[in-house]
Amino acid sequence: TGIPVGIIPAGTGNLLARNLDIPLFLRAAVDVALTGVDRPIDLVEVSGDGFESTHFLVMAGLGMDAAIMAGVNEDVKKRIGWLAYVVSGLKSLASPAARIEVTLDDQPPSMHRARTIVVGNVGHLQAGMPLLPDARIDDGLLDVVVLHPERFWSWLSVVARVLTRHPRTDETINRMTGSLVRLRVDDDIPRQLDGDPIGAGRELVMTCLPGRLLVRVP
Repeated sequence: TGIPVGIIPAGTGNLLARNLDIPLFLRAAVDVALTGVDRPIDLVEVSGDGFESTHFLVMAGLGMDAAIMAGVNEDVKKRIGWLAYVVSGLKSLASPAARIEVTLDDQPPSMHRARTIVVGNVGHLQAGMPLLPDARIDDGLLDVVVLHPERFWSWLSVVARVLTRHPRTDETINRMTGSLVRLRVDDDIPRQLDGDPIGAGRELVMTCLPGRLLVRVP
């Protein structure tokens, strides 16, 4: 519409605000909404089985990532905030791997074994963890990371490589980009959009819409 949107970070993770450098203090965020700079950012259109087509701005996930969101205890989240996701994550470390077909744009599909796969419009999680270090919210592309640690202790290596932004890709960590991303699995697995579980399913189709939303930023 060309009308700028002001973002007031009143949630738990506030990943969109964090990735746009919008202050988490509410009065400061309101000030940015009223007096900040207009910035066009990408929106992501998403469809799949079992839900109506919708949009997201931050990240979508299949597998363990989505299981973490679904497993968060709301009472615990009210007490300790985003650390509740860490608690849920520890419980989900043993989530089984799945065979996922990934199709990027008009390229042939590729098969991957993964415990979780995340498609991001932004790159950083809480505490500044650079899960998708090359992701930009206004580049017209979606960044994909496929994680497949084979054993419990392999997660330590995954976390270390994410934190150090290690560029090497292999069967444990693989990265891809595309403006259209299609994910398919043979059996129902958990799925999430912007941190909200949307139920188990077998497909997500995501299309980046460049510069579709105008937001106020510092």
